[in-house]
Amino acid sequence: MVHQNLRVLEASPQHQVRIPIVVQVLQINAGRGNVNVYYPDSYDPSEPLPVLIGLHGYSHYGQGFEDYVQLRQHVDSRKFIYLYPNGMVDPWGNRYWNATINCCDFWNTGVDDSGYIQALVGQVKASLSVAEDRVAVIGHSNGGNMGYRLACDAPETFSAIISIAGATWFDPANCTADQPVHVLQIHGTNDSVVSYNGEESDSWTGTGYPGAEDSVRQWVAIDHCDETPDESLANINLDYWINGAETTKKVWGSCNPDGSGELWTIWGGSHSPNFGPNFGDLILDWLDAHPKVEMTTSFCEAG
Repeated sequence: MVHQNLRVLEASPQHQVRIPIVVQVLQINAGRGNVNVYYPDSYDPSEPLPVLIGLHGYSHYGQGFEDYVQLRQHVDSRKFIYLYPNGMVDPWGNRYWNATINCCDFWNTGVDDSGYIQALVGQVKASLSVAEDRVAVIGHSNGGNMGYRLACDAPETFSAIISIAGATWFDPANCTADQPVHVLQIHGTNDSVVSYNGEESDSWTGTGYPGAEDSVRQWVAIDHCDETPDESLANINLDYWINGAETTKKVWGSCNPDGSGELWTIWGGSHSPNFGPNFGDLILDWLDAHPKVEMTTSFCEAG
């Protein structure tokens, strides 16, 4: 494992403002090559830090995902650990995550990406001081699907997942989570790649996937939330290519404190919304407000 200081200048695609970023980087390897782990220049081992894992979409890659969401610039000021690994490469030359049945292990390799990402989390915990109640995932498209997969497979590990234009399993029986997780779905209504309303049978695999709200509602059930969401929260401006505050919120309340469900709908938004400079703070504020806490409801059932 290699530590070094990293001091770079990066340009924001939206505004072309050059921002000095001062962080440290650690390299870990869970069997697929080195992965950079970024952590604050002011890192103090006596202060456990949140972990955030960024997951790219199909045919993309880790650095491309970071170029899109631009979260690394906040690592030092917001004090968290951040990594954005690469998925495997399929025979068409596209990187992917084996997330759900319809995306995106199209060649049926059966690669264990869930196990791989959990192994990366384990290596981060072995190398740095980690806040166990704040290990989260943010993913776009196929990466959003992978976030749902991780929540289903390892709800004891992940406090929260954020899916941008992703979807969970079509059949809720495929998600075997026995603990709650905080879930935020962000989705544009004009998404022509992953339909906001879902599909019963897509053109790639012949299998379906749920829509944005139905993906969240699966976790509303797991998290024991009220079935009726609060829709009274003020709109926000997420997509800077759409005039006004185009994004509405639905929040399912009265959940077990370890979990929650939330949907941010970008009205008129595409598969890859054009996030503005407020995106990073909005996301990190949401994650700060959704740690794991001691459960108050027993999830044991007869049999």
